[in-house]
Parts: sequence; structure tokens; C-alpha cells
Amino acid sequence: ARERQFNLTITVEDLDFSSVAVCLIEVEDSNDHSPAFLSQFIQTNPIFEDVPVGTTVTTVRATDKDSDLNGKVIYSIKSDSDPMRQFVVDQFGHVVVANALDREAIQKYALIVQASDQGTPARTGSVTVLINLLDINDNGPRFEAPYMPVVWENTLKPEIVHMNHTSKLLHAFDPDGEENGPPFTYS
Repeated sequence: ARERQFNLTITVEDLDFSSVAVCLIEVEDSNDHSPAFLSQFIQTNPIFEDVPVGTTVTTVRATDKDSDLNGKVIYSIKSDSDPMRQFVVDQFGHVVVANALDREAIQKYALIVQASDQGTPARTGSVTVLINLLDINDNGPRFEAPYMPVVWENTLKPEIVHMNHTSKLLHAFDPDGEENGPPFTYS
């Protein structure tokens, strides 16, 4: 509830005299509301994994019906929802890329953005921001195991090169997504 002031005039009288007292009654706000978001989830548009640090991904907004510090909201990201601290949220609710992203390490984020008021004790509300990363071709293909063929010196005819004992077949992989990975060309 909002703070309010009331002027109260009290009159006391007997048969001959009267007295008037004017009182100012001030009702202070109690921290009885939590910050609230319009929804529990926000699905952002997918972003490429090479988006520059400092890019705003989305903006969240919470409101608190209390007044003064009881209604002033501060945003934060719960650390267990972003353990690598890839994102930050500023005082205006802008969710911003804080560090270089890598889709091969983490493909999707479910950031829990918390809004806390400054009452005592503080009350909180939260929203989950869902962010999907799009792949770029930032990795080349690699062999799964070292390839060490044995070729004998001074052989007269063409020789079949056999795999060593650590490799059964020659396999390559690419950590990028399907659109940037196989099929491979061997030469």
C-alpha cells in the first residue's frame, strides 16, 4: 500500500469550554508486495554464438506495488542458472552478453532473472529467460584418434597402408552443428 497522510481534527468540549487538537496521521508503507513480472518465461529470438559482448538479448521488467524502497526493484541473475557468467542484467532490466559464447559448450540457456525490492526483509520475484544459440562454422573437422600408418621403406610394389593398433577405422568429427559439419572430404 502507498503511504498516506490524514489530517484529524479532534474537539473536546464541556458545558463552558472547548479545546481543539489537530493531528497528522501518517500511514507508512509495509513491504507487503513482491516484485512481479508479466509472465514466468521469456523466449528470446535465437542468437548466433559469435554475437558481440555487450549485445542486449532481451529486456525484463518487474513492478512492485509498494512505495519508496519497498517498491524499488534491483535485478540480478541467479548464479546457478548461469555458472559461467555469460550474461548480466543491468538496473534497467537489459539482459546483456557479458562474455564470449560458445554453442559447442552450451547450446541453450535458461537464465533465472530475479527482481528484489529493497524492503526489510527484501521480497523477490523471478522470470526464466530462455536463450537458444545458433551455430557458426567456427570449428574444423578433427580425427577421433591419432592416425599413424606404417609405411615400409624400399618396397617394390604399391603397398596397402594399414592402420596402427590404436585405430580400427579413420573417423573424423566436427563439433559444429549439422549445417556446419559433415559430410567430409578426405584427400
